[in-house]
Amino acid sequence: MDRNFATGLRSLIDHLALRGVAMLSVRQGDERLRITLGKGATPRARAEAVTIAAAGPGIFHARHPGGADLACIGAGDFLFPVASLCDDDEILEQEGAVVGFGTPLIRKGCKA
Repeated sequence: MDRNFATGLRSLIDHLALRGVAMLSVRQGDERLRITLGKGATPRARAEAVTIAAAGPGIFHARHPGGADLACIGAGDFLFPVASLCDDDEILEQEGAVVGFGTPLIRKGCKA
């Protein structure tokens, strides 16, 4: 299982438990995912920061060319958003680097 996926899934389960949700069911076509939390489920503290990886290939931009605090990947004439940034985030890749699917880009240091 991909580490980013596992971290995201753990974060979702923690979020559901904090809000008292007992079950979540999602269906897409013929596939279905059901998460059921037992009574008294308590979320674990997050032991590690969330790392955001590239969703596809392109040129990494730590800041949007227009100046916004938004990391993006440029592919041809298109810019694809990666994540909004805050002061505590750690940029893992250099500005202008060629990245591929799954390349770690940002380690989130805030709850943005």
